[in-house]
Amino acid sequence: MLLIAGVILVACSPPDFAEIADVEAILSAPRSDEAHASLIDTGRKLFTVQSCRNCHAVKPPARGAPVLRNLYTTQAVLTDGTAMNRDRAYLIRSILHPREHVVAGYPQHMSNYRKLPAEEVAALVAYLESMSPPPGPSGRGLSTAAR
Repeated sequence: MLLIAGVILVACSPPDFAEIADVEAILSAPRSDEAHASLIDTGRKLFTVQSCRNCHAVKPPARGAPVLRNLYTTQAVLTDGTAMNRDRAYLIRSILHPREHVVAGYPQHMSNYRKLPAEEVAALVAYLESMSPPPGPSGRGLSTAAR
């Protein structure tokens, strides 16, 4: 009887959602160039499988959600007027908690992707980072021109 109760408790446990710290740890871990390229390729595939391309364009024009190319060269201007640097932390939060920082001019209809394993969220972020130049000496978010 006790074994059955234990099985029921495990079956009813909340799902193991991706956490920001777990994704950050995966992305910060040292890896070879080949392993990094593989992570980016996995992210590119997930971008299609998870239907991200239905709303996000890689390059202009936008189609209902922010354009993803060169994200690190712009700031996100939110619905409350706040400007935020687009960096790794912003990307992770935007994928895991999309309602926290809604970009002005776009409806908030992005799904919550916390159901994905942290490794898959890290792959998506690596793919997005591959489309942005590295930050310059003055930091990220140099312009507010693009949303």
